[in-house]
Amino acid sequence: MKHLLITVLALATIAAGTTTTAQNALTAARKKIISLGWAKSTPKDLAENLALIESSTPYDGMHVHLVGEQTVDGVVKKYSSRFPFQAERWPYSAFAESIGYLQGLRPSRPLELFIMTTTRSGPHDWFSDAYWAQVCHNFGLIARIARETGCRGLIFDAEDYHDSGHLFAYSPDAGISYDDAKIKARQRGREWITAMAEAYPDMTLFAPFWVSLAYPFGDNPNASGSRSCALFPAFLNGVYDALPPGMTIIDGNESYFYRSGDRYQAMHATGYFHANFRQLIAPENLYRALTQTQMAAALYLDAFFPANLNDPNNRWDLYPGQDDTTRQRNLRNVLFHCLAVADEYVWTWGERIVWWPQDAADALNQRLPGLNAIMRSVKSVEEAEAVIAVMPVYENLLANGNFEVAAPPAIPDATGKLPPPPGWNVWDEEREERKGAFYLSPGAGCNGSAAMTGAGFVRGGCAITNVAVQPGDILLLRGKARCEENAAGEVTAAWKRTATGRWVWDNYRAPLVRASLRAVPGSEWRECKTLIVVPDEIEGLGLQLGVGRQRPGQDKIHYDDFELIRLPPLTPTP
Repeated sequence: MKHLLITVLALATIAAGTTTTAQNALTAARKKIISLGWAKSTPKDLAENLALIESSTPYDGMHVHLVGEQTVDGVVKKYSSRFPFQAERWPYSAFAESIGYLQGLRPSRPLELFIMTTTRSGPHDWFSDAYWAQVCHNFGLIARIARETGCRGLIFDAEDYHDSGHLFAYSPDAGISYDDAKIKARQRGREWITAMAEAYPDMTLFAPFWVSLAYPFGDNPNASGSRSCALFPAFLNGVYDALPPGMTIIDGNESYFYRSGDRYQAMHATGYFHANFRQLIAPENLYRALTQTQMAAALYLDAFFPANLNDPNNRWDLYPGQDDTTRQRNLRNVLFHCLAVADEYVWTWGERIVWWPQDAADALNQRLPGLNAIMRSVKSVEEAEAVIAVMPVYENLLANGNFEVAAPPAIPDATGKLPPPPGWNVWDEEREERKGAFYLSPGAGCNGSAAMTGAGFVRGGCAITNVAVQPGDILLLRGKARCEENAAGEVTAAWKRTATGRWVWDNYRAPLVRASLRAVPGSEWRECKTLIVVPDEIEGLGLQLGVGRQRPGQDKIHYDDFELIRLPPLTPTP
């Protein structure tokens, strides 16, 4: 069996043998972007467009629309993973062609696939054991195919569409009380998740709405009988009753992130999720829910790139009247913040907006040729460096970040301290007897080059250089440091209104960015690498290369090869 991806979770399981999802909840996962929407997504579509998807999109995964068919007595019966709520037992053999396409995929980079399911079709009958046996069989079958073809798991779209049969609505027409209906819904939740767990116990269940389906809550979210999601809290707790320890559930938090057009809205959506999550979970399920549920962040592409950029009646347009260049910048920055707050996944939804096939009228890789690189560059430091590596030229915003700018011979001041390198200033925490200094050290840098050395700081200090930036800039900061004896350092990006102005100390509007000095295997030099977004109303960045308390004559820190790079250049669109 071929797996499309070995995830961080799988690697940890191989190494530890018995690593659980609860333990992995304490480990930061690599952030990923997943594509959902109306793009062609059958296994055959993915096979035919795989090269295009890999070369022109930023995605780490996407949904799959599993299709099948079977001829019985001369009649062709078609099946779709979007409609598993059927009073019919699906045959495994009907999906042989889809299985073959999935097993034949040969992606050149990691690709997480999720088979799409929904609650659509119906009518649904919570009290029919026969109906639910068929539904659970169908979901178990889809989970089995997901496991056998190396998919990461399933998408479960619980949204109450007009043709969804209103699965989670309570109807008194059945002659059953609301309380009894909730008991039955919880039972069905246990049966449903058990059917999938038996086929694929360590899969990921990705739900655009999960706990967030019941937003906004009243004073008792388990007593909302008149709402379309009246039975969902009970169903959800049934799922957690039987959730196996290796399975993860993703709440896509669609409702609040779809309208998040800036950092503050993304933070609000995140805070709302965490503040309300516990209200819906039964006490006996709370630990399992907290350790096996992740929050994802959503981006609605049609809200960023509508067909008409000036439609006053488009309530989804986040930036009325703005051109595509500005919208790309906005998307990039919102994506940056979504990646920061999401546990592992950011997912995009596109209806009119699609990425493939190439000849689609609104294919984003045609309308906005640079968007792939723009989105990739904010996913991670590694992706940003890959984007930089293929740029013909880039500018280091630091005037003397490599400490090679020629300077007059260093002359100690009256206290015996050497001056800092050109373009740098020094701040010493010791207010009375300042003995610390940052100075140029020829030959102390990487490969025998010059470095900036910090020594003599009895309480700590830093070297500072100021840079002009623009609000919304996304920057890659990288550099190196070497510590002698017990020296320790830290790198901080602080903010100013202008490059020559006063410091801005406001952790809400302009939070500091701190970067550690990480060890590099086999090298005495440590690395600093981080992505930075410039806050609104900020036009100055003060880079601080810091040092902790030092023992006189013993502890030293050497900084070298620092770069601050604006990512990526935005090409104006017609």
